[in-house]
This record gives sequence, structure tokens and C-alpha cells, in this order.
Amino acid sequence: MDLLNSYTDAVRRNHDRVDAVNAGQLGDPTPCAEWDVRALIGHITGGYQMFAAALGRPLPPDGTPDDTAGIHRATGEAAIAAFGEPGVLQRTVTLPVGDVPGDMALALALTDAVVHGWDLARATGQDTSIDEDLATALLAGAEQMVGPQMRQPDGAMPVFAQPVTIGPDQPAADRLIAFLGRTP
Repeated sequence: MDLLNSYTDAVRRNHDRVDAVNAGQLGDPTPCAEWDVRALIGHITGGYQMFAAALGRPLPPDGTPDDTAGIHRATGEAAIAAFGEPGVLQRTVTLPVGDVPGDMALALALTDAVVHGWDLARATGQDTSIDEDLATALLAGAEQMVGPQMRQPDGAMPVFAQPVTIGPDQPAADRLIAFLGRTP
């Protein structure tokens, strides 16, 4: 699987999802209990900004549009460009979780874009499908990376809810979403 192509597809799919959100939905709840749709979009764009900056391509302070969809598009494209720079996947990247290899940073960014894209789609009545091969790969990575230290309420870095129990015979996309604390 080509992670950069998958990431590009996920970010651009999220562009379409954000474009489809109407102003009346911005205050609606999401699968992330602490965020409404507006806050979720802000978190997604913040993630893009964080990865772009960690890779040496921060956006200028006045370089983003004033509209939500425009900010999403600008930050998402900056992150795609940053990950597309020659040699970036072979170098060490400093993230809030620590120093990681560039290819691992891309895998983390991809998981973030796919799962939060699912959250946004679920909250706004859009298509929540995730490619089964992609979901299988992301689930394998998440199972290796996300331990009790990253779970709410008591983890040292509690960024994920507790897993939701579903059957092992469920599609990989549902198992990914459930593992990361959402009800498929």
C-alpha cells in the first residue's frame, strides 16, 4: 500500500466532506463526545498543520483563508506537500508523541485523517465507508501503537476513548473504529 497516495486520498475526501457541511451542522454533536462539528473540523485542520510544521512546512500566520472549508483545504494540501518532499519518510520527525520515523509519522497522519473523516461523515450524514484493505492496515498499526497509556480516563496521554466491543467477524473498518473508541 502506498501510504502517501492513501493519505492524499483521505485528506481530499475530507475536503469534500467539509465542503458538504452546512452552517446549521457546525454545532451538531460528533462521535468525539468533547467536540461538535466545528471543533472536530478545527481538530482535523490542526492535525494537518502539526504534521506540516513537524516536516518543516508550516503555514504562514496570514496564509490561510477565513472560511472553514478554505482553511481545511489549505492545511490539508500543505500536509500532503510536506509528506511528498523527497526523503521525508526516511528522516526522524518530532511529534507530540515523541520522535518517530517519517514513515510512521505518515501512518499516524493517515490514521488520523481516516478516522476523523469517519467521525465527520457520521456526524453530518455522509458516507462513512473505509476501504477494507486500508482499514486492515490501519487497525494493525493502531493495535501496535495504542495502549492503555493512550486511553481515557487514566492514561498518561489519554487521546483515545476505551475500545468498543464488537465481534471479531465484523469488517476491518468497524473493528478499526471500535478499537479507537467509537461505535460503528
